[in-house]
Amino acid sequence: MILGTQQCFTLRLDGDSNRNVRKTLVVSRDGLNAHMKHLKACQNSLQELLKFENGSLAELLPALTTIRYPRFDELMG
Repeated sequence: MILGTQQCFTLRLDGDSNRNVRKTLVVSRDGLNAHMKHLKACQNSLQELLKFENGSLAELLPALTTIRYPRFDELMG
């Protein structure tokens, strides 16, 4: 998860659009949105986040399982 997050942040810093990031990383729209929610939740810039080591970044960013997906819950319920 952290590696994909770092790649996402790097691509965004390079100026790639969300669509290009999704194509490059072969991630779904929901997956990319989860990464971007992580970014917004921690209130650090992309440059700051990329300076963190994996362990520190993992502690700073919430796990994907902590983000609620109401539609998924509805379908699985």
